[in-house]
Amino acid sequence: MNIQYGQLLKKSWEDLKKNYIIFLPLVYGFLAFLGLGVLVVLEVIFFKVLGLNLDLKLKVMPQLSTLVFLSLALLLDLCILILISISISSMGIELFTAIAKNKKATSQDMWNGLKKYTFLSFKIGLLKCTAVIIPLLVLTIIALLGFRVSKTVGIIGAIVVGLVALLIFVVLSLVITFGLFFIQPIMGVSENLEAIKLIKESMKYTKEHLSHVLITWVIIFGIGLGVEGIFRIMTLPFYLIDSISPILILIAIPLIFIGIFVLIVVNYWLKLFLFNSYFNSTTTTIIEEVKPKRKQVKKEK
Repeated sequence: MNIQYGQLLKKSWEDLKKNYIIFLPLVYGFLAFLGLGVLVVLEVIFFKVLGLNLDLKLKVMPQLSTLVFLSLALLLDLCILILISISISSMGIELFTAIAKNKKATSQDMWNGLKKYTFLSFKIGLLKCTAVIIPLLVLTIIALLGFRVSKTVGIIGAIVVGLVALLIFVVLSLVITFGLFFIQPIMGVSENLEAIKLIKESMKYTKEHLSHVLITWVIIFGIGLGVEGIFRIMTLPFYLIDSISPILILIAIPLIFIGIFVLIVVNYWLKLFLFNSYFNSTTTTIIEEVKPKRKQVKKEK
């Protein structure tokens, strides 16, 4: 599999410049986050009207009603936050797929992605969390049972279980990260829209193209880390100064906004590169498109 990653990065950048519509989900996401902020304010007002004390720093245990209302509100806000994040990501799947395959995306692709992949992405995310939580939960129960036998057994068991849990967490994190690295591009073209089948398909792809997955990951991680590192270095002096003058604030604010804008653009560029990298490994169409054009030499008679 001969893949020209440099040409794919260039193609992804050109695709980005021709398809500003891929930033449209961010607009809806921003409006959704504003709506969530309004909801939080209304919840606080509602608690005040009911006379509930929201000061959790009190030494006295808060009333049960306060804890129940606060827990329900936090759970609702968390669910909405997860739904917003998944929706934005789902909109992008169809947009990135359309760009990588057809070079052009429309707003209809965005809405199709929202309808097609939101619930599916939620199920895949739930399966990933379950795969990590269940082994750790079982190990925690085993460690607690050790304390029922004796304190010594419990301490030794807790240490052993802790090391095993750490090892399992690292292994599962690597498997999920690389095994499902191309799962979104696969979702964009797969006929199987079932979470478990898509996970199996993604794992199979990684097994068959491990070097391609690793190289793509290194490129994305390296560029992303480099750009974010530059942004951190640029803003580092403002964190080290004890008292910031108004002039420094005026300098810092534009720098922060510029940095955030650059990070967003780079993130979408690398996302396009992810999709182009996947399709480049499964079809010869994009390979031909990213190859440099060679001058045709006419044969002399």
